[in-house]
Amino acid sequence: MVRKKITSKRVPANHRYKIEKRVKDHHRKLRKDAKKNPSGQHKGKKDPGIPNNFPFKEQLLQQIAEQKIKAQEEKQKQKDARRKAAEKARKANKGRNTNPSEPVTAKKAETSKSSTEGVMSKAAKRKAAAAEVETKAKKSKTIVPKKSAKSAKEEEEEEDEDEDEEDAPYNFAEHFTSQGKEGEEEEEEEEDEEEEEEDDDE
Repeated sequence: MVRKKITSKRVPANHRYKIEKRVKDHHRKLRKDAKKNPSGQHKGKKDPGIPNNFPFKEQLLQQIAEQKIKAQEEKQKQKDARRKAAEKARKANKGRNTNPSEPVTAKKAETSKSSTEGVMSKAAKRKAAAAEVETKAKKSKTIVPKKSAKSAKEEEEEEDEDEDEEDAPYNFAEHFTSQGKEGEEEEEEEEDEEEEEEDDDE
């Protein structure tokens, strides 16, 4: 006889409630057992130890004790080594220049120069170069000659004048008056030449 195919998964409500009740009871039972016997189910096997009949029991016990002592000593050594390494790292970090009030190192100065070179004007670059020369002279403890110092001051003054001239607006009136004067002078010269030629002809 052929079985009929189950077309739907519909279950009567009575059957469904019975299943839910059994599941709840089972979980409740497990929780009660866990409260009564915590870690009772997961106990490891006990070490049976060395039987008394064993011939070299005392020697074995001594070896085990020595091994324990060696393991403890190794742990202590590793701990000391880690502590020393941490102290060295701390000292190295203290040695670094972390205070902003302290002078800038050579590498930092080079990086700052390279970053500002593109933005600086010619006058500012000259001033920076003069300042570098002075700092180098101070470091090497050599006196800068007076002539060079004067020339540096003169250069600075010239640079300031150039900057002022660049910043000043162009005066068109002077331009046209100067051109007019030049034209008048040329006309006078031409007239003088013509008069001289006429005198020669006479």
